[in-house]
Amino acid sequence: MKNELYILVTGAALVLACTSAPKAPVQGVTTTGAGIVSNADAASRLAQAQCDHAQTCNQLGKDKDYADHAGCMSQVGHEMEKDYQPSKCPHGVREERLNSCVNAFKNESCGNLGDKIARAETCRRGNMCIE
Repeated sequence: MKNELYILVTGAALVLACTSAPKAPVQGVTTTGAGIVSNADAASRLAQAQCDHAQTCNQLGKDKDYADHAGCMSQVGHEMEKDYQPSKCPHGVREERLNSCVNAFKNESCGNLGDKIARAETCRRGNMCIE
């Protein structure tokens, strides 16, 4: 009898819980999934990593790849925004893979072709976008 009462009460609680109307989201609040980075944030972080690497490798300045860090951020940032626009990466970017790419830039030796090839594979858009 005690078990039957327990089952009846539990069943009633489940029915009540499942029949309540869902609450509307609060205005201005967005939900995010753990481990997902927005396209804009990913593009910004990738541009920062690439320009920091360019600075480390003395690729900024007159007659260099970029005039200065701000110029690098402008040019590379624009390229990254095009590469990571929602139509090309509609579900965002995997945070763990983005972090791996940023670290690959940090760990890439200046002028080392092997490091550059490894970084290019790690940072491939198809590797980082959520399908």
